[in-house]
Amino acid sequence: MNCAILSRSLGALAIAFMTQWISMAAHASSLSTVYSFCDNIRCKNGVAPAGRLMRYGSSAQFYGTTAAVTVADRGTVFRVGIHGSFRSLIKFCSKVDCTDGDTAGHYLAESPDGYVYGTTQRGGGSGNGGTLFKISPKDEFSTAYTFCSKDLCLDGSSPVGVTFDSAGNMFGTTIAGGAHREGTLFEMTAAGKYKVIHDFCALAICADGNLPGAVTAVRDGYLYGVTTTGGASNGGTIFAVTPEGRFETLYSFCKGPNCLDGQQPNPVLVEGHDRNIYGTTLAGGGHGHGVVFQITPRGEYTILHSFCAQEHCADGNNVQDGLSVAQDGSLYGTTAGGGTKSAGTIFRITPKLAYSVVYNFCSLAKCKDGASPESAPVVGYQGLLYGTTNKGGENNTGSIYRFTP
Repeated sequence: MNCAILSRSLGALAIAFMTQWISMAAHASSLSTVYSFCDNIRCKNGVAPAGRLMRYGSSAQFYGTTAAVTVADRGTVFRVGIHGSFRSLIKFCSKVDCTDGDTAGHYLAESPDGYVYGTTQRGGGSGNGGTLFKISPKDEFSTAYTFCSKDLCLDGSSPVGVTFDSAGNMFGTTIAGGAHREGTLFEMTAAGKYKVIHDFCALAICADGNLPGAVTAVRDGYLYGVTTTGGASNGGTIFAVTPEGRFETLYSFCKGPNCLDGQQPNPVLVEGHDRNIYGTTLAGGGHGHGVVFQITPRGEYTILHSFCAQEHCADGNNVQDGLSVAQDGSLYGTTAGGGTKSAGTIFRITPKLAYSVVYNFCSLAKCKDGASPESAPVVGYQGLLYGTTNKGGENNTGSIYRFTP
C-alpha cells in the first residue's frame, strides 16, 4: 500500500472513530420520555404533574402526583415503571365533601414498613384543612390524619409534605393553622401519636418565619427546612430542629439591598455527600431570579449560582423546587423557564460546586420532550434520573422523563 492510500485509510478511520465518539458522547447525556399524560379518554389518569417523583425502595417503580386543574379533576396519585407501565391509584375528591382529600401535595415519602405517605392541601371534610394519606404495598388507600380537626385548626391546616427519620417517626409542615395561624411543624410517632413541635410566627414580626416548606431528615438526626416568608427581613428563613426537638433559625434571607443572597426559598433542602445542606430560592440573587445556595450545619451561607446570569436567561430561571443528589455527589435541579428554548432546563452542580445546564427542554418539535418542569429529578434504577414536566409531551399536558447524565 502506498503512502497516499495509507494516509486516506487512516484519515477515514479517524473520521469514523470521531463520529462514533461524538455519537457516544451525545448518547451519554440524553433525555427520553417514559410517559406522556392525557393518553386516554378525558385524561382520567390526570394531567400537569407538578410534584417530585418518589422511588419506591430500590425497585424500578416510582410514585407521583398530578395537580388539581379543574372542578372535576382534583389531582391523582400514580405509579409508573421505568419502561412506561402506568397505573393511576387514587383520584382525589371522589367521596362526598372530599373526605378523601382534595388537591394532591407535591411530595411523597416511603415509611420503613413500605407504605407510601402523602398529603392533600384541602379536603378532609368540614374543616377543609387537608389530609395525610397512606397507600399500602397492596395499593389500599386510607386517611391517616385529617388536619384542622381541632378548634381553630391548632393542629395545622394545608400540609406541605412529610418525611421519616431512621426510627420511623414522621415529620411534616402545614402552611396555615396553628397557634398563630401561620403554619406548624408536626410529628407523628411510629405509634401514631400526633403533636405540633413548633408554631410558626411565634416571634415578633415572624422572625422565626412563616409559610414553611417541607422538611428533610439528615444523617445526624437533625431536621432542616425553610420558610417562604418571614425572618429578619421577610425574605424567608432556613431552620433546623435538633434531635431533642429544639427549633433554631439558621439563616434569614434578603440581607442587603435587592436581596442579593436570595429570597423566597423553595420547599425542599437536601443533604449533600459533604454533609452540607443545599437548596434554591425563587427570587433574589444577582439578577432577581433566584439562587442555588449551600449552608453548613453551623449556618455558614454561600451562593453557588444566581439564575439568569446569561443572556436571555440561557442558564435558566423560575426554579420551583430544590435539588436532588446523584450517586456521584452531583446535585441536580430544574428551572421552569429560561434555557435556550425558554421552556426550562435541567442543571447540575458538580461536587466541586460548578454550575452547568445539562439539558434544555422543548428541544424536540412541539416540545414532545416536555416543558416547564416544576420539580427536581430523582435518582432511579442504574443511577439514571427521572422527573416530570408540567407541560409538553405528546399531548402538551406533561410528561415523565428519563435523563442519562
